[in-house]
Amino acid sequence: MATRVRQALDLLDKPQYSIWQMVLMSFYSARGYIDVAKNWKGFSFRYVTFMITCVMLPLILRLMILFNANINQGIIQPLMELPPLYYHHGQFSIEQPVPYYMYNNKFELIGIVDTSQQLLFTDIVSYPKLAIVVDKNSFSMRPLMHPYFNHVSQEFVSDEFKKKAGEFFRSTLPPTDQGAFNGADFLKKIHVHWIIFAILCTFSFFIVGIAVTTCMSMLFVFASMGRLFAWYVFRFRISYKASYRLCAVSSTPMLALYFSTLAFDVNLLGFGLAYMAVYAVYLSYALIVIKSSSQVMVRV
Repeated sequence: MATRVRQALDLLDKPQYSIWQMVLMSFYSARGYIDVAKNWKGFSFRYVTFMITCVMLPLILRLMILFNANINQGIIQPLMELPPLYYHHGQFSIEQPVPYYMYNNKFELIGIVDTSQQLLFTDIVSYPKLAIVVDKNSFSMRPLMHPYFNHVSQEFVSDEFKKKAGEFFRSTLPPTDQGAFNGADFLKKIHVHWIIFAILCTFSFFIVGIAVTTCMSMLFVFASMGRLFAWYVFRFRISYKASYRLCAVSSTPMLALYFSTLAFDVNLLGFGLAYMAVYAVYLSYALIVIKSSSQVMVRV
């Protein structure tokens, strides 16, 4: 008899909803919040990790698409269009007449080879898509940034870096070097597509890891505030770990809204207050349903 009672109690204490279910149920389910507060154990770091990964997917996908397009337009396509370069005693030459112009499929200038030095370097840097310039004595490239990256990073990048981002990086060869360079063969040799894939994966894990670590750290503070909020506003006590779990789950709608606005480049006045309002509403909702469920259990 005692064993059956213990088994029944274990079933009551067992979590009814998994972490992947709560990512969706955090938007509407009172039962989900009750389950999180009373049946989940610990700090639920797994939920925070899974939730951050889910809500960041639109942003990650857009960053990967734009980064891949940036690499194609700024490096791969110009090198594929580059004619074979011959260098002797540190000076470049090509078989085609110069100046030689390279264009993309939109007929935008992406590269110039001018070994006759008829063009001035200061006259050609104004072309926005120009990525490669080769003159008689140097090989120059510059990184091309999509406007979205400039917008997203404007608060985190120094002014000095922004000025250098559009500059050409010039390199010269020693006078003793001689040989040939073919851009298309070079890209095949280094397996550029595998390199891009590795960079994208590393970049994705890196930014998700930063977001998860930051969110976990901030939730420790919000958990303390949640306990005070529960006592002074709703007049009931809640454990620190339960408060942490509730803060984590109730932050899901706010974080989904935040990362979605980043992904779709929506930046309207007052959005910062909107994020906090959404979080406050869902946390209040979670605390109200927890208090109501406790009162119902006491009456029964």
